[in-house]
Amino acid sequence: RTVREPVRHQTSSPKRNSWPVFGCLGLLSVFSLYHLVVGPYTEIPSDFWKHLARVGTEFHFLAEGYVTNRAAEGFGVSISNPIYVIHAIIARLFLVNPIDLILPTTLVTSGIFLGSVYWFSFKLLTRFDLDVRYSVAGALLATLLTLTSFGTASFSYVRYYAYFPTIFAFPLIYASIAIFLDYLEQPSHQAWKLALVSLFLIVMVIIHLVISLLE
Repeated sequence: RTVREPVRHQTSSPKRNSWPVFGCLGLLSVFSLYHLVVGPYTEIPSDFWKHLARVGTEFHFLAEGYVTNRAAEGFGVSISNPIYVIHAIIARLFLVNPIDLILPTTLVTSGIFLGSVYWFSFKLLTRFDLDVRYSVAGALLATLLTLTSFGTASFSYVRYYAYFPTIFAFPLIYASIAIFLDYLEQPSHQAWKLALVSLFLIVMVIIHLVISLLE
């Protein structure tokens, strides 16, 4: 006599697989609404204005036909921060002054930062073989705690540093760790992952080194 095994329904599997994406979209939607209402921290004498002035300098040098600030050189090479140059290039492409792009620019940078926290936390939690719902909830909680408790004194990191070049360092750190963990699990024929991690590390060094030289 043949014993039939109970039929397992797979109808909920696609929905469960989409939960991480919906969690991230919900997170970014709520934060976008908050950011559009509150905005970044720009009160004087915030360091925000110092970074905006540096972007403005790059903006004017681009208008004169230079890619970087030729007046700021060290050891015979330009020491312009690439993040400042990118901000200036985007402003030139939209034919506006950099100050007019503060709100959308900081929204994008903050979204990248919080998104990297969310996906990095989710990736770590999936290693514990948890249900995807718990992994999503844990990633959302980690991102919320980062938003509310991580910062300088009473200022949230996301609000205070949204226009700072250093905000890009965290996504690069999280990406480097995630890629390196994948490499350790499958080291054969994965040399490109080490090269990518090395590139991210070099970019982080350049960002922080140039800032230290400009201070």
